[in-house]
Amino acid sequence: MTTAKMLMIAQQVAWVLFAGFELTLLVVWTSIPAPWHRIGLASAVINFIGAVILGLLSFFEHLHTVQPSFLLNVYLLFTSVFDIARSRSYSLTPQLDLVATIFTTRLAVKVVLAFFEARGKRSVLLPEYSNCTTESTGGIYKSVSFWWLNQLFSKGFSSAIGIDDLFHLDEPLQADYLHQALETAWNQGRFPISNKLHFVTN
Repeated sequence: MTTAKMLMIAQQVAWVLFAGFELTLLVVWTSIPAPWHRIGLASAVINFIGAVILGLLSFFEHLHTVQPSFLLNVYLLFTSVFDIARSRSYSLTPQLDLVATIFTTRLAVKVVLAFFEARGKRSVLLPEYSNCTTESTGGIYKSVSFWWLNQLFSKGFSSAIGIDDLFHLDEPLQADYLHQALETAWNQGRFPISNKLHFVTN
């Protein structure tokens, strides 16, 4: 079994663990007395349903897209920041010691998931997608920080860059593709040219 395959399995196991912690929190909240019971229980129900849906989304997107999920990466990043504050609040409340322990462990699993979901998929792409550009297979963090250019910068620092060293363009940006699109549009008459020239004379 390849490393990429093992990482994929580990990612799915992490999602199952995450959903399991959400379910555990849901069960624990049912035994918590008021006034935290109602709000905490409602939040636990929503979080459990969301964990199951997001786990399925991660699985199908991993199979059908060449780029890491934008939605999952944004969700995991921002909710992890907010969960840190929630974990602290729970730990400061004596009645919620068990909730704080489970929630903090759940937060650790979510951080691991954030790293899994941010990984590029180039090593696990099917042969027909192996020529995808580095930019198109990078996640949101690489796109925002232009991290995918580091390989080119590193090579340019140590040696002269040639045409073959540059990244492949996406098909819609290649000259042959654009030439054919322009020729087709021209032949279909989308760019009519008047055969008559009108001159304005005084």
